[in-house]
Amino acid sequence: MSRVCTTACPNDCPDGCVMRAECVAGEVSLRPHEAHPWTSFLCAKGTTWIERTLGDDRLTAPLLRDGAGWRELSWRSAWRLWADKAKETLDRFGPLSMMHYHHAGSLYFSKALLPSVFAALGGCTRTVGSLCGSAGNRGLRNCFGEVPVQRPETTQRFAGGILFWGRNALETHPHVVPLLREIRRRGGEIASVEIRKSATAAFGDRFWRVRPGGDAFLAAFLCRRLVLEGRCSPAWRARARNSAAFAAFLDSLDEAMLLENAGMPREEALELLAWLCRFFPVTHYGGYGMQRYLSGHLQFWWIGALAVLLGAFESPGGGVVFGKDESALFPKEFLPLFPLERRLPIAAWFRELPRCSPSVTLLVVTCANPLRQSPQSDSLARALRNIPFKVCVDHVLTETAAACDLVLPAATFLEEGDDWRGSYWHNYLVRSEQVFSPRGQVLPDVKIFSGFAEALGLSVDLEERKRLMDARLLADTRLECVGEGLYRWDEPEFWRLEDSCASLPLELPQSGDDGTTLSREGVTSSPMPYIVSETEGLRHVPLRLVTVHVAAYTNGQSRHVRGLPDLPECRMAPDEARERGFAEGECLLLQGENGEGKMEVHLVVDSSLGRGYVILPQGLPGVNSLTKALVSPGYGAPYAESRVLVTRSKGAPARA
Repeated sequence: MSRVCTTACPNDCPDGCVMRAECVAGEVSLRPHEAHPWTSFLCAKGTTWIERTLGDDRLTAPLLRDGAGWRELSWRSAWRLWADKAKETLDRFGPLSMMHYHHAGSLYFSKALLPSVFAALGGCTRTVGSLCGSAGNRGLRNCFGEVPVQRPETTQRFAGGILFWGRNALETHPHVVPLLREIRRRGGEIASVEIRKSATAAFGDRFWRVRPGGDAFLAAFLCRRLVLEGRCSPAWRARARNSAAFAAFLDSLDEAMLLENAGMPREEALELLAWLCRFFPVTHYGGYGMQRYLSGHLQFWWIGALAVLLGAFESPGGGVVFGKDESALFPKEFLPLFPLERRLPIAAWFRELPRCSPSVTLLVVTCANPLRQSPQSDSLARALRNIPFKVCVDHVLTETAAACDLVLPAATFLEEGDDWRGSYWHNYLVRSEQVFSPRGQVLPDVKIFSGFAEALGLSVDLEERKRLMDARLLADTRLECVGEGLYRWDEPEFWRLEDSCASLPLELPQSGDDGTTLSREGVTSSPMPYIVSETEGLRHVPLRLVTVHVAAYTNGQSRHVRGLPDLPECRMAPDEARERGFAEGECLLLQGENGEGKMEVHLVVDSSLGRGYVILPQGLPGVNSLTKALVSPGYGAPYAESRVLVTRSKGAPARA
């Protein structure tokens, strides 16, 4: 007997792959859903979920830390202990002393129901923002009032070119590749503005290198030239609320300063301008790394302005693509309402704890591994030790789970069912089915939290709420069933709505050591810092650390990835390596400028890089001990504002 189920990868990835799970004689295989137009193949990040679900490291029973290590508990005992700690916290300090840390470990809709238990208890402390997309979303909202939607079919049909701004889509968004090939088939081109020649830049037809954080300056230069040369869309002023002020601000800017901060020669910037006009309309794909600066919102605000001047409102295919609300159709009546709530920035919440009153005495972590994913992880580990009782719900003993007192074994999406997820790229939703029965004492998240609520004496049945949510979505007339478990909705496109308009930026990022900001008055300042002369003691001069997304795993989820090197590769420009006396393959030591974290790496000399920065893959053990816990507008995590000191390691030998 064989059985075929519909499910979807839970990963925080724009592709939102919908899968068919075939069960034959106890063996399960995954393949793409035949009716989905945008996910016609599966990447390793999705297919390895079978191994992760059935792996030997699965948690299969509740665990409690005691003086001898870990010991197993029954669910009844675990729920009672958790409930007793919650009641003690409420009685002594009130609901804000409970904290729920939840991130993007799964994009399934049912995860939004979990905080309902804390709402029923009177509230809690939670995080605000995102480790990945908050700053970019903030910039787009500043520009357009919302994060604009352009469907992939619009891009495929109408775009003359695609410009990736710091987005390595071939590794992190691979299902866009057929779309890119169709653009080429129609005579269009693919280009990248990047700090390095990534896989996507190498795949493309054009590549322009920009200085880290320099994208906004480059976009401002392009906007200025479009206006001065009269090459803008004739209707741009009618769609911009502040067109006169924006034009005046552009007129006040010094082009040499813009290009110096962009890190791009004038002839290359003009070549890019000519390319944009030649392949009009161009879809601008914003990158998640590009917004990991304190000025990340401005990078996107200026790219939005460039799209407006190039005619995004008038010409289909000329808009900006970044992300969108993958839960746009989640029935909002099921979202919990908190009588009392305290929100801490997700990138630096642990730094706020000493100033919190009341203090956090009970922490619950779901769908997240902050000790691997979050910046300044060494400081975070110390902060966790100071919280009296910590609960982690996960399917394996992650770094964060191992630092907690009570660990509860959660089901993976393959062991759950009747759940939904969307995508922040395409306009399809999936209704998943259960593929495996849960192992051991493993339970779905909603059942774990329902048991917690029952132990507290609350009438909060999340399993019932999930059933009602499922019924509501099945009855939603906006959804058209196009295959088993697969639904399409006619998602509105922002650029085609008559009342869509823009507020264009009147400032640029800080660009000097003195903290000068370019405002509506057009103040200019010195170049961006850490461009140093050869005569300085370079070994004492830090380099900007840029951590990049990779194909093999999403941030902090490299546990099951085979073939990772013992030491991560650190990439550096040839001139930088030569002047510092480093050679290809040498073992180097990186130390965080914040005084925390040390990490040994192998050096790769990369001729596509510029001076002043090094590149590491994100989310590997130790990487985030080097990053700073900063907060950017929109409550983003500006990882790329971190700097490291680089010295020769006295440990491992150079790579052969």
